[in-house]
Amino acid sequence: MPVEGLTIRSWQFRLPKRGERAEDNEDAADADSARGRFAIADGAAGSSFSALWARMLVEEFVHSPKSQPRPWADWLPAVQKRWSVAVGHRRSNAPTPWFLADRIQQGAFAAFLGVALDEVSTWRGGKRKRWRALAIGDSCLFQIRDGKLLSAVPVARAKDFGNTPWLVGSRSLPERTVSKQGAIWKGDWQGNDRLWLMTDALAQWFLQQNEAGKKPWKEMDALLWAVDPKAAFTAWIDGLRDKKRIRNDDVTLLAVCL
Repeated sequence: MPVEGLTIRSWQFRLPKRGERAEDNEDAADADSARGRFAIADGAAGSSFSALWARMLVEEFVHSPKSQPRPWADWLPAVQKRWSVAVGHRRSNAPTPWFLADRIQQGAFAAFLGVALDEVSTWRGGKRKRWRALAIGDSCLFQIRDGKLLSAVPVARAKDFGNTPWLVGSRSLPERTVSKQGAIWKGDWQGNDRLWLMTDALAQWFLQQNEAGKKPWKEMDALLWAVDPKAAFTAWIDGLRDKKRIRNDDVTLLAVCL
């Protein structure tokens, strides 16, 4: 059941690779704080219409009237069909060059992370606040409590980021969208916890800083209370890029404050 009597605030930040336009960003993010649903996706560069695919995934997870997270086979086919129809319409209006036909036939791919907050009754008659996360690939959730990193999923070490993460595809068989990184994670949460959802480049930086004994969430927390949070985020990422502390990739950050 949804969480009652709790104020949840969320912020979304997105930036394309340095030197690219905002519309070239292949990441997507969506949130419904009232229902306790949040999602980000990282469209894979090189696959066709990956930005569209990423956006459809997060919108379905966040706005579906059904409970979340659900097994991939329960909701992925409908999203795949909508993607295929949308791509067909776009191709009819703007014919695709012959050399891209095979790539379109292979479909689009994206890393995905969806998080749902709710309350469940315990056998003692109380309420347990829990989060559940459906993740595939290297977009990450970090939970901070009392100034400490409590949870990190699905990637927990900076060295585990690679160039070939497991991804969910717009033409993949739903029953095959299962792996060690395509599972559901669970945890408890409390008031004043922070949940940070971020795509891979920022997530890797976050873990590197944490492993070095620093508290990277303090830098991010300051952004939320800036006069202009989005401008502050842009300046902050530009600074990290200038210092070569973060890879030049699309960056998405979704902050959830309980």
